[in-house]
Amino acid sequence: MLNLTSALRGAAVLALALSLGTSGNAEAAFYTLDQNDDGVVQTDGSDDLPFSFTGTSGTNGGVINGIIHAVDFGSIVPFNILQSFGIVDFATQDVLFFSVELLSPSAEMDAIGVAVGSNPLFGNPQGGGTLTAPGVQPTSGVAGPFTTLRMDFTFAPLTAGQTTAILFATYFPGGALDNDDIGNFMVSSGTDQNFFSAIAVPEPSTALLLLIGGIGVAGLYRRNRRG
Repeated sequence: MLNLTSALRGAAVLALALSLGTSGNAEAAFYTLDQNDDGVVQTDGSDDLPFSFTGTSGTNGGVINGIIHAVDFGSIVPFNILQSFGIVDFATQDVLFFSVELLSPSAEMDAIGVAVGSNPLFGNPQGGGTLTAPGVQPTSGVAGPFTTLRMDFTFAPLTAGQTTAILFATYFPGGALDNDDIGNFMVSSGTDQNFFSAIAVPEPSTALLLLIGGIGVAGLYRRNRRG
């Protein structure tokens, strides 16, 4: 039988899920990209076409050619944080999820940076990280100082045909991001850096966080039964 301690823990997990799921200017919220700019992100990604980019790469040769993907929020549920850089707290920080794919042919990509605001040097990233999703993990990451205001991930390197794991950047405080904020992405290939933009919009995440809370409750129950 589920004892009182486990039940309280499960309730705490569910309460945390509810507190994370509320969106608004004073609350932390999950964000993804709305590449077709209709103001709506379907949880299965069906209305959000990949955001393609292309740019010159004089250092590594050829042209860098890839896609910035919106992340299906349903797909993040099974994954945990594998690497984190700087401050990562989904309860107090807005978070933006995305992944990057290099098409073929393409020059190599050695870094991807993200800033949110009206231009590439606006916004206040506190940290970021990567989930344990399939894909190439970054070798490092850093939330830039006031002079750069970007969350940068470095790779060693990403080559044509490869896709990154799910990456994310956090912003403080909750409410730092808002509907229709512009996500500016810096793609680096050698010494060449190219900026590309997409639209960031909030995901209605209450149902997702309820699901995560339910997973936590179920896990505590199973662990209690095994004990």
